[in-house]
Amino acid sequence: MVCELGMLRERIKTFEGAITKPCKTEHVLNVNIKMLKKQLMEERMKVAELEQKFALKLVELGELQKEFAKCKQKEAKDLKFDERKMYELENEKKNSIQLKLEIQNLKENKKVLKAEVSSLRETITIQADKIKNLEKEYGCFSVRLMRQSQPNLRKKKVGEVSSGGVKGLMKRGIVLEKIGKPTQQLRKRKIKCNDDADDDLMDDVVLSEIVKSKIKRDPSDDESEDNSHGKDNFFTKHVDLSFDDN
Repeated sequence: MVCELGMLRERIKTFEGAITKPCKTEHVLNVNIKMLKKQLMEERMKVAELEQKFALKLVELGELQKEFAKCKQKEAKDLKFDERKMYELENEKKNSIQLKLEIQNLKENKKVLKAEVSSLRETITIQADKIKNLEKEYGCFSVRLMRQSQPNLRKKKVGEVSSGGVKGLMKRGIVLEKIGKPTQQLRKRKIKCNDDADDDLMDDVVLSEIVKSKIKRDPSDDESEDNSHGKDNFFTKHVDLSFDDN
């Protein structure tokens, strides 16, 4: 019995130890739970702070996205502008090449024109020399009045023109041509009309002394005048339009 009691006592002690042990573990667990709750609260606070920071970051990200979109639009515009600029530069290069070719052509044409101008100057000097020689040779008007149809003609006095005047001369086929400097000689030209003269007689143009010195007569007039013995002489004058090339 004593043994059994001892055994029972030992068993009770073991049971008592077993009962007291869970109490100790529960206390420890409670302490741990409290600590964990504190840590959880701290972690929640940290999470809230992080969420606030994340929200701020999201706002910053939205602003950055807006700026990025603006930058993309600007880049697209700049790209279009650059493309236009490149196109314009290519066109300018093409135009510059064309202008260079045109300038070269103009330079060549200028050389050709210079050669033509020099040749024309030479011809002008030659023609001027010819004109000077002709002016020296003729000097003024050389006039002949020609009439072949009417044999009864008489010489008129200086300063007379029969009725009809210069128009009559033109009707009868008599032409007056200018030789030399026309303005000076035309001013020196003097024409007088004699209405009493016979219409059948030949019209005559009387010029100034300079021109009169150059009037050419047909030598047959002098012969006819000598052989007429008082009759009206046939005397022909006509306009000398020929120019001597020599």
